[in-house]
Amino acid sequence: MTILIGSRYQKSVLIPVVQSDGTRKLFLTPRFGLTPDDLPIGCTIHTYTEGERLEDISMRYYNRANAWWIIAELNGILYPYKIETNDPTQVIRLAIPPLSFVLSQLGE
Repeated sequence: MTILIGSRYQKSVLIPVVQSDGTRKLFLTPRFGLTPDDLPIGCTIHTYTEGERLEDISMRYYNRANAWWIIAELNGILYPYKIETNDPTQVIRLAIPPLSFVLSQLGE
């Protein structure tokens, strides 16, 4: 995997993750390195429903699908196509940052 100079992931580290079928995939560590205590003021909490996609959640809150990666990184989601927990009874809540934070990350 190549990370281009100037990319928002330039300072990220590649980490190997072993999938349930034994295959390995490389993932980038989140750029922000934030804990829930560090999230931007004004975050909305979204209760995730099985089958939702981050693009859809991004569209719902920001009217733009391209901010999905910001939601993923702020919530420590490495693989955005499979949001799950080890405990199937656990409710997954996602912090949705304010639009002003999103626009600053998108360079708008």
